Amino acid sequence: MNVASLLEQHARGRKTFTRLAVRKGKFVVQAPNLPGCNLSKVNLWEIGLAKACLKKSNLSEANFMRADLNGADLSEANLWKIQLCKANLAGANLSGAFLGGANLQGAQLSCANLSRADLRGANLADADLRGAILDQTIMPDGSLHA
Repeated sequence: MNVASLLEQHARGRKTFTRLAVRKGKFVVQAPNLPGCNLSKVNLWEIGLAKACLKKSNLSEANFMRADLNGADLSEANLWKIQLCKANLAGANLSGAFLGGANLQGAQLSCANLSRADLRGANLADADLRGAILDQTIMPDGSLHA
């Protein structure tokens, strides 16, 4: 799957892009693999991209409100001013991601890896950070979480 296909299918009403398949008698999670893609300023409200690889991607100013990004790899991604209000990011890898000015209000970030992430100016009101890894994370107020 490429970015154009994802955007086209989402525009047609498809919401979930991660699926479960059976291979050689075993269940296998199949998720989009789109490292380094450009999804800047797109509206992908309520999209399901659990376990997707979006490493080093540009999602700046995109709308991912109520998205399912459970276990997704968003490491080193540009998430500047992204809308992630009430999104599911439980267990997601956000290490080294730039989340400056991001709206994470009410987001599920339990057990997410936010090590070395930059959250300056981000809105974390009502976000669930239980079990999140915050090693060397720059917090919304600019302080460094050790």
